[in-house]
Amino acid sequence: MSHKLGPRSPGRTIKRAAHHHVRKALQELAPEARGADEAVHASRKHLKRARAALRLLRYGLDKKTYKRENRGLRDAGRRLSPARDAKVLLGLLREVRSDARNRLKEMIEALERERRKVDFPKIRAALHKLERRARGWDPADGGWAVVEQGIGRLYADGHQAYIDARSSPTAERLHEWRKQIKYLGAALDLLSPVAPRVLQPKVKQLSSAADVLGVDHDLATLSERSRRMLHGRRGGPYEGAFAQRVAAKRAPLTRKALELGKTMFADPPDAFSASFHARRKTWIKQRKK
Repeated sequence: MSHKLGPRSPGRTIKRAAHHHVRKALQELAPEARGADEAVHASRKHLKRARAALRLLRYGLDKKTYKRENRGLRDAGRRLSPARDAKVLLGLLREVRSDARNRLKEMIEALERERRKVDFPKIRAALHKLERRARGWDPADGGWAVVEQGIGRLYADGHQAYIDARSSPTAERLHEWRKQIKYLGAALDLLSPVAPRVLQPKVKQLSSAADVLGVDHDLATLSERSRRMLHGRRGGPYEGAFAQRVAAKRAPLTRKALELGKTMFADPPDAFSASFHARRKTWIKQRKK
């Protein structure tokens, strides 16, 4: 693979990885590509990986460039979100008993409309521009100092998001924690050659936690959307068993995610950064032998 990490010029390798994922995100959305649902899912995954790579380089790029490209990747993902969210929420609604599903017919129809409204040509045009710019993401200093600052920041952001979610596990805080987990996991996966026996298990832990939090977020979104749509309607499913059922599904997911967080973020940020630095130095020495 052209972006496999080596001891020298990590910034150049990470830039190639970022460009690769932007290009793949664009290819997934080609008119002749796979079905829309699969394509949207794959494209969003590539965009998240590109954004994680960009964040590894943030301290080697000027602030204007970093903010512009981070915003571009974020906006592309957001434009795809309605298609993804609609598919997932429709799937969750199928698990709800038929009488509640009938009363939520209006919500189902609204979700179907959202899926159809996603402007794929506009998203592809934006990604074409982003893909061309990504070739020029050359950090002024592409050495390990920049990369270590980047991974240190990613871990610190994830650690803080975990503390926030643990102290008050609202849907918003859990969702923010999930986003930080996904960025950190993608970045550590890219850097895993430094210490594969240590970093790959952590990547798997982060992936497991992100999956759990993803289901929790989908349930929270379903609950909130149904609450807004059915607010004030007597006998609406949100007023009874429907809301209780959603809450009951969320509770064990939240507990499981926070339990995983104890292990994933056991080290304070400074300790994580020092440990990564030491492992990276050892790895480079071993490669020179």
